[in-house]
Amino acid sequence: MRGINLNKGFTLIELLVVVAVIGVLSAIVISSINTAKMRNRDAKRISDVKALQVAIEMAKTDGISPPQVYNHTGSGIFNYLVPNYISAIPVENGATYRYPYYYYCNVNNQGPGNACHNDTDPYTYAIYFGIETTTSLGPGAVYCSTSMGIFPRESGNNGTGKCLQR
Repeated sequence: MRGINLNKGFTLIELLVVVAVIGVLSAIVISSINTAKMRNRDAKRISDVKALQVAIEMAKTDGISPPQVYNHTGSGIFNYLVPNYISAIPVENGATYRYPYYYYCNVNNQGPGNACHNDTDPYTYAIYFGIETTTSLGPGAVYCSTSMGIFPRESGNNGTGKCLQR
């Protein structure tokens, strides 16, 4: 029994290879999970904005014009929609993208970079929101929802701009 090696185990190289493979696999899984989370947040944003848009449009059919302000959904400007047109006002999840709320404007040349539209129709509005990943709307960017649909926002000198459909 002299020829039997009693030192059974893995070599250092084998252990390093296993650790490297586990590291690569965990990086792939974490990346996939982060992408799924971003897509989930984007789907929620699009759903929230569409629900808010439908509520504003229903109020408009009842003769209630949107407020003429530049503000965000966390400010209480949409409280007139609750409970008749929407059960609760959607609010963005804070620090997940560029803006902490869905920004809304219905005032001529207000907001960052005068991003609001240039007409005086009290029934027009724009709701701005950010998308992190590529969706059915297009690549990750800032979009604006109006009574005419959802459109990309043009780029301005300081990262602000108006709805491209205007």
